Amino acid sequence: MNEGIFAQGYSDDLTILIRGKFESTLGDRMRYSWRIVEDWCRKNGLKVNPDQTHLVLFSRRCTCQELVGKFRLFDKDIVPGVKYIGVIIDCKLSWIEQVKDRAHKAVTAFWICRSAFGKNWCLPSKAILWIYEAVIRPMMSHGCVVWWPRLDVVCARKEMNEIQRLVCICATEAMKTTATAAMEMLIAIPTVQTFVQAKTFATADRLVQNEL
Repeated sequence: MNEGIFAQGYSDDLTILIRGKFESTLGDRMRYSWRIVEDWCRKNGLKVNPDQTHLVLFSRRCTCQELVGKFRLFDKDIVPGVKYIGVIIDCKLSWIEQVKDRAHKAVTAFWICRSAFGKNWCLPSKAILWIYEAVIRPMMSHGCVVWWPRLDVVCARKEMNEIQRLVCICATEAMKTTATAAMEMLIAIPTVQTFVQAKTFATADRLVQNEL
């Protein structure tokens, strides 16, 4: 950490974290760090793609839209909003868009699988559950180690539960009015929130063990 700036480089990627008490301080440090990046790129004959560069301001008062037009890299405006390793990070860490994105991708995968196997699937229940557990559920829970508290909100939990309900109906061939909890008990599958929490705690434990 130098003057409130921390940088982590990868083979083809760079992440810069900046901290400060005031928005003006954060802005100055951000522009300073980007000048360093620009100077280094010019010196080494390289260039950063501004279209693939994003920023987010973590604040309870400000929104990302207030940053539009305030920051430039190689003479191009930087678009606020960050999606890092498939996780959408918003300025208030509410994870609203992240849960919606996960739910949308999972539903899309579900209908793709159903189209591939036909309207009635023509698969035994075990095969349908295997597809769900191996393909769809990992999409739903991707990055849950950071956004799992969002499932404490009823509307977010409902978005995720609707996907599992579709799978339960296909696997059990139950009526559409059947309670989700009953189908989950019948096929011995945990609720989405329970699964996400278990995966989060397992990931957190693994990270702690790696630090020891």
